[in-house]
Amino acid sequence: MITKKPIKRLKNKVLIDLLFNKGKTVSSGALVVHYLRDLREVDNLFIGVGVSKRNVFLAVNRNVIKRQLRAAIRINQVYIEKNMSAGLYMVLFKSKKKLNSSEINSYLLKAFEKISTTPLNT
Repeated sequence: MITKKPIKRLKNKVLIDLLFNKGKTVSSGALVVHYLRDLREVDNLFIGVGVSKRNVFLAVNRNVIKRQLRAAIRINQVYIEKNMSAGLYMVLFKSKKKLNSSEINSYLLKAFEKISTTPLNT
């Protein structure tokens, strides 16, 4: 029987530092996804979102983009839980121009498809 891996928010500083130091990177359009899948102590999907102050100056616009990213994750929750293995994932927005939700959604899906097709041990 396959157990469902619930998606949780990535908030732990130690795990985030581990992800950026030892993880791998995939980019798709305006999004960059850092991921680390081969951790023994992590048995859930942890996903975090981030927007750089360097690229998006106003906090209002950064918060809008973060809400769009979280909404895209929520829309594709079934796909993510089905195809992604347990691990740490950080979705970063790297564009200076503002994108609409459908563009963010398509970039997110492309990035997660790239990650799900790579083998676990690479």
